[in-house]
Amino acid sequence: MVIVKRLANQKTRRETGLDYVVGAINLQTPFGQKLIKEQKPFLPGQEEGLRQELSYIRKLLDIEKANENKTAVLLEAFMMMKDNTLTIERSENAVLSVVEIFELKSLLLLMDKVRNMAYEMAIPELFVPEDINGLLDILDPSGDRLNTFYIYDSFSEKLAKLRAEKKELERDVRREQKKKTKEIRDKYGLTLTPKFEITVSKSDSQSVKMINEISDLRKLEEDYMSVTFALVPDEAVEEILKRTDEIIADIEEEELEVREKLSKEIWKFQEVLLTNCRRIGRLDVTLAKAIYADRHDCVMPEIVEEHLLEYTEGRHLQVEEIVRKKGGQYCPISIALKDGVTCITGANMGGKTVSLKLTGMIAILAQYGYFVPAKSARVGLSNFMQILIGDSQSIERGLSSFGSEMEELKEIMDNSKERSLLLIDEIAKQVYDILNNL
Repeated sequence: MVIVKRLANQKTRRETGLDYVVGAINLQTPFGQKLIKEQKPFLPGQEEGLRQELSYIRKLLDIEKANENKTAVLLEAFMMMKDNTLTIERSENAVLSVVEIFELKSLLLLMDKVRNMAYEMAIPELFVPEDINGLLDILDPSGDRLNTFYIYDSFSEKLAKLRAEKKELERDVRREQKKKTKEIRDKYGLTLTPKFEITVSKSDSQSVKMINEISDLRKLEEDYMSVTFALVPDEAVEEILKRTDEIIADIEEEELEVREKLSKEIWKFQEVLLTNCRRIGRLDVTLAKAIYADRHDCVMPEIVEEHLLEYTEGRHLQVEEIVRKKGGQYCPISIALKDGVTCITGANMGGKTVSLKLTGMIAILAQYGYFVPAKSARVGLSNFMQILIGDSQSIERGLSSFGSEMEELKEIMDNSKERSLLLIDEIAKQVYDILNNL
C-alpha cells in the first residue's frame, strides 16, 4: 500500500467544500480553533480510529440533545476561555505578573467548571479535564473560588507584617494632617477637603493673597478661574512618609518573591494544564461537529474496508445553502462507486459538476472525521483525492487553463497509485471546443 504525504491539495479541499464546512463549524475556545487547523485525515489502515472518532460525535450529539440547558452553560464557559498556554510555558523560567496569574486562575476556574459539568453530563472521559484543584488551592488560599486575584497576606508572613506597618504609618500621616487642618481652620477659618486641599476663586483676590502667606499651605495648581492649595507636610509627616516609601519598596520586593514562588508552582502543573487545554479543545471541536451535523441533517457514515463510496440522498451543503437563500429546493442525489472509471453524462446545467463536488465532499468529510450530508453513506478510505474541475488557469505560474490542467493531471498521475478518488470534470474542454469549431 502506498500512502502519500497528504490526502488532498488545497484546491481539492476548497472545491469539495471541506474548507466551507470547517469554516462553518462554530468553535468557542482558542484550543479548539488551534486543533481544527491541525486536523489530519484518517487514511487506509486507520478505519477503526475513524469509527471511534465518529462514535464520539454521535455520543456527544445524544448528550447535547438530552442536556440542552447544560450544553448552553458549557458553551458559555468555552466562550470565556483565553489561550494561556504561553503563560504556562513562560512560568518555567520567568516570574509571571499579577495579571498573568489572574488570567491563569480564571482559566483554572473555567477548567474546574467544565470538569464538573462533563461528569454531570456523562461526557466520555477522554474529553474531561483533569483535576486542577491542587493549583487552585495555591492561587486561592482562602478557597473562595472568586474570579479575582491579589497577592494575599496569607502568601507571606513577612508581607502581612509589612502591609500592616504601612497601614499604620498611613494612619499616622492622616492623624498629623487632620491635626494641622484643625489648626488652620481655627486660626484662619479655612476648611480643607478630605484630600487636605482648598480651592479659591481668583476673583477673591484677598483670600488668594492671604492663603499664599500661610506657610502650611502651598499652591498645587491653578487655571483661569481658580487656584488650588494643598497642605504642606511638616517634619514629622515627612519622616513618616520617608519610612512609608521604604516599606513600599520592601513590599514590592516581597511580592516579587511571592510571584516567583507561584510561578514555580504553576510550572509544576504545566503538564496537566496543557493536557487540559488539549482535552477542552478536542471537546470543543467534537461537540461543534455534533451540533453542526444535527443542524444540517448530516449522518454518521459507515466506514468499510473495501475501497468504495456509496451515498443516498446526498446534498452539497454549500450549494444547498445558496439554493435555499434563493427560495429554491435542493434536489438530493444518490451514487454508488467502486474502483474503476465511472462516467457521468447529461445535459448542460443538469448537475454533473455539483454531483462531482458532492461526491468529493462526502468522501473527504468522512475521512476528516465529520458526519456527512446524506440519508446514508458507506465510505472506504482513500490514500489520495483530487478534483480537476472548472477553469484551472494559473496566473502565478503563467499557465493557460489547458496548461494548468495538464500540470494537475501530472500531479494526479504522480500520486494516484492505489485507493485514489479522482474527480475530473470535462478534461481538456478547451481542446474539444477548438476542434469542434474547426
